[in-house]
Amino acid sequence: MSELIAMRQRIKAVGTIKKVTHAMRLISMSSHSRLKTQKSSLQEFRKALSELIQSILHVLPEWQQPILWPQQENGPTLNIIIGSQKGLCGNFNIHLFHFLEKEITQTNRQELQTIVIGKKAIDYIGNKFGTTVMQFEEFTQGKVLAIAQKIVHHIWHARIPYSSITIYYNFPKSFFAQIPTAYQLIPFQEHITNNIQLNEPFHWEQDPEVILDQLSYFLLQSIVEDILFQSLIAEQASRFIAMDSSTRNASNLLEAMRLDYNKLRQAKITSELTDLVASLQ
Repeated sequence: MSELIAMRQRIKAVGTIKKVTHAMRLISMSSHSRLKTQKSSLQEFRKALSELIQSILHVLPEWQQPILWPQQENGPTLNIIIGSQKGLCGNFNIHLFHFLEKEITQTNRQELQTIVIGKKAIDYIGNKFGTTVMQFEEFTQGKVLAIAQKIVHHIWHARIPYSSITIYYNFPKSFFAQIPTAYQLIPFQEHITNNIQLNEPFHWEQDPEVILDQLSYFLLQSIVEDILFQSLIAEQASRFIAMDSSTRNASNLLEAMRLDYNKLRQAKITSELTDLVASLQ
């Protein structure tokens, strides 16, 4: 009888786990859909900013922003590493950390500066990849804008301009494939040219250089924000896949455990009936 009670408790525990993983699966899918909708709006804003800068470059084609295109190559190097705040998302963080170990060589790690985003990344990285200058433990959809603003403010007002900035994150190649990626933020890789024809001339209330500097600041912020959204989208997709697999495994385990329970219960009943019949003879 004690064996049957123990099996019932295990079945109940697995059933509870199945409910939790199923709920997390639904939440991940809902969050993924909401993030993708917001990301499309952000990309439209980024595209409009880029086109506006291109149109202004007709007036000032020689404009160069030293923060976006640094003139010196011996400045400090900054790495921005984006992990996840929570776990239960499969190999999302592990693949990124393995990618970092391959990409960032041991020889120059001590010279690097690092910004780390996500509690899981903070716990793993510490000071393994240089000096941590900023870290954001809480990384959720509601914190994306604030994180992007603080990062870009740090880059723009650095005492010594950075010669190179690279963002390491998981890129959502598809719903079922999240690829660890290195994106070079500085020197600026955004395709900006002055080939857009103006329909009518601008009327300047400020110096064109001031306007271009401010617009490029917002463009840099929108790129960082877009990459943060991509990482969150990849995280939610990875968590959905992990929770979906866990739910199916729990269902299979429950089916097997219930079958074993019924067999054991039937064996106990048969044994008791046999003992009862034998005692009556």
